[in-house]
Amino acid sequence: MIPLFSYAALGSTLSWAIAAADDSLSREKAKELIQQSLSDKDVEVTINLRRYNETLFSELGKNGYLLLPPLGEERRPSQLTEKIAPYVVKNYQGFPGEVRLKLGKLVVLAVTGITKPSDAFGQTIATVEYTAMGDLNELGVLFRSYGPDKSIDDPWKGSKTFVLYDDGWRLAK
Repeated sequence: MIPLFSYAALGSTLSWAIAAADDSLSREKAKELIQQSLSDKDVEVTINLRRYNETLFSELGKNGYLLLPPLGEERRPSQLTEKIAPYVVKNYQGFPGEVRLKLGKLVVLAVTGITKPSDAFGQTIATVEYTAMGDLNELGVLFRSYGPDKSIDDPWKGSKTFVLYDDGWRLAK
């Protein structure tokens, strides 16, 4: 901080300073802010308990997540067990027999680029590009191994816009 003015009295000096906004956006700070914005985002999948996926449902049954219908009665829906309850997304309203499951959390791996700050609509903005992926829980690992989509935890690319305020950079809303 650079003192803007000083006041000397009784042999001591008091200085006041105004901290200017840090107009540089580091990769570490951008990563931290993006991760905070993704903290409530889960890797999720929707399954239909009325449609029998033999390989996946068999593994879910073996691991205690589903009660499978008896052989020959695959048309009956599978039933969820208490073990799967923590992974069920509450208040999901899909088609009859559908359930939405949490398979993990999104994690920012790296910030891959930051544009040079520029003025737009009276604000200084920068765009940050990053890679993220799913950090799978035990249910997510089963889905990756036996489900139809083996790429549920593959890295993916995203971008976020940041706006410079008087106290530093913030994610644009």
